[in-house]
Amino acid sequence: MNVIAILGPSRGGKAALNPYLCASKQVDLPFNTPDLDWYIESHNRSHITDEGFCNHVSIYTLTYSWYSFMGRHINLRASDYYAASNLKPHVDMNERFLKTDSDESFSMFLEAVAHNRLVPCFHMDISSKQFQLIKNSSDINYMPIYSRRSPFDLLRGWLVGNRLGRSKSLGRMMKYGSVPAKSSRSLLEQFSPVLGLKEITVDEKGIFTFHKLASDKSDIDGANVNKLIDMVVEEYKCGLKWENAGRAIRFEDIVTAPDKVEMFLSEYLGLEFCPDLLPEAYNAINLRSLSEALTTDLKIIEIELNELHASEGKIRELVALQAEYIEYFK
Repeated sequence: MNVIAILGPSRGGKAALNPYLCASKQVDLPFNTPDLDWYIESHNRSHITDEGFCNHVSIYTLTYSWYSFMGRHINLRASDYYAASNLKPHVDMNERFLKTDSDESFSMFLEAVAHNRLVPCFHMDISSKQFQLIKNSSDINYMPIYSRRSPFDLLRGWLVGNRLGRSKSLGRMMKYGSVPAKSSRSLLEQFSPVLGLKEITVDEKGIFTFHKLASDKSDIDGANVNKLIDMVVEEYKCGLKWENAGRAIRFEDIVTAPDKVEMFLSEYLGLEFCPDLLPEAYNAINLRSLSEALTTDLKIIEIELNELHASEGKIRELVALQAEYIEYFK
């Protein structure tokens, strides 16, 4: 069974790959659910063993692939980016709902995935070390695609999304580290908003727009910014390894160079795209110019980082990485 694994950090551009993949009738609805990330984070914190981690991830991907085939656990909220009506409007959901929960249906599912008529797809915020563990643990063939994003624009995305705060505070994102504390306070008193501003809006036609927004005040603190820069540097190194292995794609290409993305996905994953579905994909992605997707003015970056109270050393490090990243597009 082949499974597309979309890898990369939060705000790294993974969601922008969905419309391309959904323009292939082979690829099933992408799953992006917090429970899979809980297993990953639990293993990061040594709360479960390597064997337990691999077993959890394997049974999760197999079960949810089967559930999707049956029409279970499918997002039907039209206002959500991951809704079936947005990503796969051509799929007949009633046909899935009418399938019987039987061995016959399960055999049909296994036959479909065995012959690549159905290719499940999951988002995973997972390290390369963890990925190697799950890749070698079962007969599920995980096919990774790592979504890279420029270091400065990734940092801005994390600041907008309160990257540090949301991982340890009770909030609607349901992060593993945000388990409510045992205290005399009510859950409402422990709640901490994790998104001060919306990065995504959807218009009445169902077209999603990703915005560049000012940073959320909750993470504007010199120490926090320096921590985030360290995390960005680690993600940069990780993304470079995936890119050198031929398994990475840049967010900036995803939203500016559709021909390049389609060629990469068809050659690597063996996908066939439906010509009538690609225009819908382009609308959903909101194709734009490179200048809208990538910050190239290094002086502006220095000014913004100074205003965020980052240390001089961290500013130099991030600016150098941004300059290196930009060279790819010249």
